[in-house]
Amino acid sequence: MIRLVIGGIKSGKTAYGLEKAIADAKKMSIPLTMIATSYYDNNDTEMVKKIKSHQEERLSYQYPIDVIEEQCDIVNYLDHNKVYFIDCMTLWLNNIIYYQYNINKNISNLCNKLQSLNDVDITIITNELGLSPIAENAQTREFCNYHGIMNQMLAKISDNAYTIIAGLPLQLK
Repeated sequence: MIRLVIGGIKSGKTAYGLEKAIADAKKMSIPLTMIATSYYDNNDTEMVKKIKSHQEERLSYQYPIDVIEEQCDIVNYLDHNKVYFIDCMTLWLNNIIYYQYNINKNISNLCNKLQSLNDVDITIITNELGLSPIAENAQTREFCNYHGIMNQMLAKISDNAYTIIAGLPLQLK
């Protein structure tokens, strides 16, 4: 089962998705496997603070979570008979672009891999950028376009999709 959770910044999407993923793992009596896609740069104090906040939040659940930190190559970490929590696709796409990997190929490969794993539960976190004003520069517009395409592809293959607004889930699919 693939669950897509979409929301804006600080909407509550990670907390909601993590709660659902832990419930899935508990049902199977196995640890949750989290794939964290964020980069870690000591010079980016805001991102360091955000990562530490997420780490502390995970501890509060008092459930075993195996964390894999992988910026780009998450496909190779996905395997059968597990419960996954992927946080987040927005940073993953940013990393794919930053390292100049083939964007369309990586999105397609990920979606194909996710579809091939019919014996896993996967909760995927992503941002909703399409509700924002149109960006003033071409690079940001290009990122938003790829991001929208990626979100559509993930929603299409998902069994369930939710948007989170002000901490409240709304089921889309």
